[in-house]
Parts: sequence; structure tokens; C-alpha cells
Amino acid sequence: MPFFSTSSIFTVVMKQIRYIVCLFASCLLMAACSSHRAEKAWIEQGESLKDSLPDSALVVLQKVKLPESLGDRWLARWCMAYGDAADKIYADLPYSSQLEQAVKWAKRHGSRLEKARLGLFYGRSLAAENQNDEATKVYLFTLDQAIKDKEYDQAGYIDSYLGDLYNDKEEYEKARLKYEESSKYFKLANNLGSYSNSLKDVGKMYAFSDSFQQALSMIQKAKEVAENLNDSARIPSMYNGLANIYSMMNEDSVAERYIRQSVAMERTDKAPDYSALAEIQLKMGRDAEAEKSLEEATKYVGDNPYTQISIASEYYNLAKIRGNYKQALEYKERRDQIVDSIRRIQNKSHILEVEKRYDHQQILADAMRLQVTSQRY
Repeated sequence: MPFFSTSSIFTVVMKQIRYIVCLFASCLLMAACSSHRAEKAWIEQGESLKDSLPDSALVVLQKVKLPESLGDRWLARWCMAYGDAADKIYADLPYSSQLEQAVKWAKRHGSRLEKARLGLFYGRSLAAENQNDEATKVYLFTLDQAIKDKEYDQAGYIDSYLGDLYNDKEEYEKARLKYEESSKYFKLANNLGSYSNSLKDVGKMYAFSDSFQQALSMIQKAKEVAENLNDSARIPSMYNGLANIYSMMNEDSVAERYIRQSVAMERTDKAPDYSALAEIQLKMGRDAEAEKSLEEATKYVGDNPYTQISIASEYYNLAKIRGNYKQALEYKERRDQIVDSIRRIQNKSHILEVEKRYDHQQILADAMRLQVTSQRY
């Protein structure tokens, strides 16, 4: 009968344990590889859908729970596809932490377009997280690179978003200069629709600085560009812009003429124009006509809370003019309720977004720890 020492039995057992552990780690690795194949296929599918079916593209791309785990190249592809699709339906961009990593990859390995586009998304994501100073730094760096690379279309968008940041801070001169730059780059890129929008933005900044004649000149030029493009979506907004400036100049009859042209051409969202028309008519002392305009605005208002606030405000003004102070108070309360509702929704949305971002970081950290652990075996 053979004799087995305790040490030899221990050695055999340890070998078997190592074998089982290695087998288990191999299974995990194979499962991970299989999972990554699925995730990469989803990214490729999202890339193919982002232009024609952006909402479907986002549904597919959202299946990729941790794009960071796929490596920097695939993360960058995911961010590009996600950002392009999100832009088309006004959805949120990827997290700034994801885009920061993608931008680092693009600086070393990306195409000129990828460098500019990912940098633009990164700056916008930071701005959405209220990191405006960091967003400005990213925009300026990316803008400089885009100009060197002759990515003029992206340079135009970067300048536009920089202008928006300055506009939000009521630094209208700085904003105007950025919008002027953006119009120059859009023209170089032959993106005439965005060129028209930038000219209108320049006009608005002049108006905010009380330079009304320059404002009118710029928006008239923007309107001409939109008309040459036969752009039925942009032309009404140009008439609306002209009406706003003439109203600021107290030339209400001219303002009314332009806002009526906007109403006549607008196909989808007539409520803001009717509300603006009511405001002008109230200034001119034509309260019966203003009431009819507000009734039209109410018919078209839909779910836009800001238009609802505008309509409630004009009804409040109408009731005050007529001496119906009880009704005026009711409309003021309705307006305040909508404002409070917007604030609650924004606060709740912000909290949920912070929690979602935190959860994502925790899942990513857990995944990284698991990866390190599996590599040890």
C-alpha cells in the first residue's frame, strides 16, 4: 500500500485549486470577450443608424453600459456615434469623463474631424454640467486645432457655443465677436444654414447693446441668406427677430407687420408668434385683438412651458389693462406655478443626473477592480 505524505497531498490539492481558478478565469475572459463582441457590434450598428434613425441609434448605443471597458478607440467611436445621434434629437451627450478619455485618444490617433467633433462634444458636456470655465478652455483649445486642420464647419460650431457661454453671462460684446467668427467659418465651410443663424445671433447681440440699426442690418442679411436657400424653417424666425427689434425700438406697427409674416409662414409652432403679436397689440392699445391672438396662441401652445409662461403673462397684462385685477391675479398665480414647476423639474432632473453619473462611476470602478483581480490569476 503506497504511502502519501501530508505535503504531497497538499501539493496535489493546490494544483487542482489552481487549475479550477485558471479555468474559472478563462471562462470569465471568454465571456468578457463574447460580451465585447456584442458591444462592438452595437457600436457599429449605432454608427450606421445615427444619421437616418438617430433615436434608434441611441437605443442601440445605450446597450453598451461601460464603453470605457472596450478600450480608448472603441470608446471614441461610441462617443462620436452617440454625440452625432444625440445632436439630431436634442438628447444629452455622453458624460464629460467619457469624452475626456475619448479626446485624449483622438489627440494621438484620431482624424481631424474626430479631434474637432469630440472636443466640441467634450466642451458642451462640461457646460451642461455647469463647468463653464473648463468648457471655455476646451472650446478654445479645440477651436485652435480645428482652424489649423481647416475643419471650418466644426470651428463655426465651437465659436457658436462659445458665444452662447458669453451670452449667458450677459457679456454681449464678447458673444457678438464669437458669433461673427462662427459666421465666417460657416461661410468658408459652405454651411449657409448655420451661416444664416450666426448672422441672426450677431444681430441679437447688437440689439442687446442697443445698436438697433446694426442689429436690423445683420438680421436682414440673415433673412436674405435663408430666403436664397428657400429655407422654410429658418425664414419665420428671421421675421420674428426683426419684429422683436422693431418692438424694442417702439416701432410697433412695423413689428406687427413682421410678426404677422412669421405667423403666416410658421408651419409647426405658431404659439410663440401669436403670443408676441398679442404683446405688440397690447402696447398699441388694441386689447380686443390681443385677446384673439392669445386665444390662437392657446390653441397651438402644446407642452412648451416657456410659451405657456409667455401666454399667461400676456393674459395677466390684458386683465390688468381692463381693470380686472382678480383675473390678473389668477393669471399671475398660473404663471408662477408654471415657473415653479420648471424649477422643480430642473432640480429633480439635475439630482437624477448626478446620481446616474455617480452610479456609472461606481460600476466602472467595480469593473476595473474585477479586471485587475482576473489579471492576477
